[in-house]
Amino acid sequence: MPVKKKVSTKKSIAKKTVAKASATKAISIKKPIVKKAITKTSTKKVVKPSVTVETKKTNPVHTCCCSTNCEKFTKIIVCILVILNLLFALFFFFRKDPALKLEELKVGWADNMKKVEQLYNSNLYKDQQTSAIDQYLAWQQ
Repeated sequence: MPVKKKVSTKKSIAKKTVAKASATKAISIKKPIVKKAITKTSTKKVVKPSVTVETKKTNPVHTCCCSTNCEKFTKIIVCILVILNLLFALFFFFRKDPALKLEELKVGWADNMKKVEQLYNSNLYKDQQTSAIDQYLAWQQ
């Protein structure tokens, strides 16, 4: 494709000074002369390189510790992890609540805990706690 060069031949135009001698003289302003730009084209051809490069698709190298049994290996690991997860879930589900264990320690182990549970479940204790709460609410109002 030929390259076009633009050459400009504009000349600077000096401004005419206007004397302020009298008000009767008319001021004349000359319009600048505009010349068209000259364009030159070069006849150089663009040369393409003659070397061609071929690319081939290659298979990615499979770097795994157990090259052919990789899928089986991952399935076995996933199954083992699922089984371990279920075993831990069952263990924690059937284990005693840590808060209950702490309450047993406070009252003096399991024998005293049974007595405390009987006390909390008795009607006399429930009535006493209800009357204490009612008195407190009446005092607040």
